[in-house]
Amino acid sequence: MPVVAEDTLRAAYWKAAHEGIDGAAIDPLDGRTVPVEDLLTRLIDRIRPALDQLDDLAFVTDTVAALLARGNGARRQLDAFRTRGQLSDVVGELAEATLHTCR
Repeated sequence: MPVVAEDTLRAAYWKAAHEGIDGAAIDPLDGRTVPVEDLLTRLIDRIRPALDQLDDLAFVTDTVAALLARGNGARRQLDAFRTRGQLSDVVGELAEATLHTCR
């Protein structure tokens, strides 16, 4: 298992928090900045043997594809606000996401 410098992990965490799923990410293994989708694809490829062994590969790939297509909570909230500039739309998005999760 590779050792990753603490400052690299902190930088990767900061960048992820500020750019979100639509931005770029720091690959902790080589320090390069890459699109989040590329980093997720490489991560899945790296852990594929374990996912295959646990029969979870389809679940993980489907979930990541849905996340990238629909966006995470932050993206959906921003999109809801940008539509009309109303906080009530953000609350509506949160309520819908909560109800969807509970179903």
